[in-house]
Amino acid sequence: MKTFNSQALEELYVKSKESKTLECTDFLGNTIQCTFDWNMPIEVEELEKIIFEKNLKLPKEYMDFLLMANGAILYNTEEDSGYQLLSIQEAIRFTEEMKELGYDLKEEWLIFMTNLFDSDMLLFDLNKIDTKRYIIDG
Repeated sequence: MKTFNSQALEELYVKSKESKTLECTDFLGNTIQCTFDWNMPIEVEELEKIIFEKNLKLPKEYMDFLLMANGAILYNTEEDSGYQLLSIQEAIRFTEEMKELGYDLKEEWLIFMTNLFDSDMLLFDLNKIDTKRYIIDG
C-alpha cells in the first residue's frame, strides 16, 4: 500500500529540527551525516485558500505535513543525494511546469516529491485519495 506517512515525517522533524543533521546508514551499511531543512509551516487559512482556488483534494497526511513544514529537504548529503518534499505552492508550480515541458501528466496528478540526484519524482493521484493507493512513482 502506498500512502503518505506524516507520522514518520513528524518523528524526523522532531529529531532533526534543531541540529538539522542526523547520522544515517546508507544502503551499503556506511554511517553518513544527512541534513534536513524544514520550511516554515503554512497557515491553515492559506492552505484552505489554495485548496479551494485549485479545487484540490489532498491526502490528510500531506496536509498535516504542510501544517508542520510547508516543504523540506530530507536525507541530503554532500553529494546532493536527498529528497525534496515540495511545499504546496512548489507542487502546483512544478506540476504545471512539467506539463508545459510535455510530460504526459493527467489533470488529477500532483507532483509532491523529487529526488535531488536524478529526475525521479512521486505524484499523488488526487482521484484515488480515498483508496489509500494514491502515490505514483514517476
